[in-house]
Amino acid sequence: MLGVLSPLLNKVDVNKIFRIGPFNRFEKAERVELPNSTQTSVDALVQEVISRSSEAIGNSEFFIALVFEEFDNHLSEDEVSLVNKSGISTENPIGATEFYDENDELYCFVRAYSCNESELENVVRAKLARHLDLEPYYMAELFIVSSDGSKVINLYDERGMDIVWL
Repeated sequence: MLGVLSPLLNKVDVNKIFRIGPFNRFEKAERVELPNSTQTSVDALVQEVISRSSEAIGNSEFFIALVFEEFDNHLSEDEVSLVNKSGISTENPIGATEFYDENDELYCFVRAYSCNESELENVVRAKLARHLDLEPYYMAELFIVSSDGSKVINLYDERGMDIVWL
């Protein structure tokens, strides 16, 4: 069930866009560096990500896509609880697909979820926590996608994010 992923995947191959580091694979891409995490609070980093994402996506609607690796084709019970507490229902993804990452030799599973800005803040905070040795966190890659599939943002870790225009 591609669902909301259809407009995006009509433009680009799933393996190309949902692998980490899309900046390296697209001509119209920007790598955004975040402030040094040892000198900046998590809350400030979250606000920077939200601000940069809003600038890139503009007033467009968006959804998030979480990408899980082969052996974790779903969130653990604790991670489901964390994502659900942020306001996002993991029971009914609004889109789903999978692909094989030849570079890492792994199957990857993509699940798209509806998300508003306040829920996005919570998901971003938990994503950053994973890389800052804080809890709670989840073990999935985070992509923020404009509903029309024209912009994709990959928050890869506390150092930065890639923005791709399609």
